[in-house]
Amino acid sequence: MLCRLYAIMCVADDEYSRPEHEILEIIMKDYGLNYEKVNELYNDLRHDYSHDYDRALDETLNSITDNDMRKEAISNLKKLSQSDGVLHTSETDLMNVIEKKWNIEI
Repeated sequence: MLCRLYAIMCVADDEYSRPEHEILEIIMKDYGLNYEKVNELYNDLRHDYSHDYDRALDETLNSITDNDMRKEAISNLKKLSQSDGVLHTSETDLMNVIEKKWNIEI
């Protein structure tokens, strides 16, 4: 679910940039996953949640309950959101939703 959350962040601004891709590849490698898994996550998101990323985000956030995993997720989400040098409004909005849902300061 952490990886799906990262995928949601990468598409939040409707622009999957090369820097985001590179960071996501590193994160996925750290989890022992390859690019095919990244591609599968995007395909699943598009197939299962096309036009309903709010539901995808809500279901994903509800499934991540461990505090250590949440802290890890926030750290990686910060890296992804700042990767292209521009913090987009949609990325900020996403972080605000996470902060409120998890009752955690970002």
